[in-house]
Amino acid sequence: MLAGVGAGVAGSLVACPTELIKCRLQAQSGPRPMTPQLPSTATTPTPIRYSGPLSVARHVMTAEGGARGLYRGLVPTFLREIPGNAAMFGTYAAVKHGLASAAGLSSPEALPKPAMLLAGGIAGAAFWLSCYPMDVVKSKIQTDSVATGLYNGTWDCIRKVQGVNVWCGDVMICDDEDEGMLSFCVVLQKNAYYMCWQPYLRM
Repeated sequence: MLAGVGAGVAGSLVACPTELIKCRLQAQSGPRPMTPQLPSTATTPTPIRYSGPLSVARHVMTAEGGARGLYRGLVPTFLREIPGNAAMFGTYAAVKHGLASAAGLSSPEALPKPAMLLAGGIAGAAFWLSCYPMDVVKSKIQTDSVATGLYNGTWDCIRKVQGVNVWCGDVMICDDEDEGMLSFCVVLQKNAYYMCWQPYLRM
């Protein structure tokens, strides 16, 4: 788990700018973009259309605080990656040891490949179950530009995101519980698949 915490810190510093670019592009191209709900008296700014990742980076660098703007959402990224990676690596190691002990093996490395795949899938599920609401908060903050200014930091966003909305996907707004859980399950499955195949990357 300690290794997972370290991986979460390092991963956040690398992932935050790329996550911001990804979320901005997804928000403008998805069928239901995550548009901040402004008060009726507010003037809705003209949406910015990006032509690609470099277009997002250029806009943020020139209009949203330079390099600092690319790290918008760093706090919720930390709050996602650190517990998520700790849960993932800790669960992965615990499940492998448990399976090895149940099979009477001397080392988890002696487990057959299906058992390793099972451990990877459970670890992937543990990652998202531990941090998915914070991933939604991160995405909402990163798609909220300086022009709209809907959220005044991480805790303000947590306060404003209510109920089942914390289980919605990266760039969608949920209307009901079923839609939120569907989005959650899709992302959960993607990460589980990745962890399932991770043992083979070392071969």
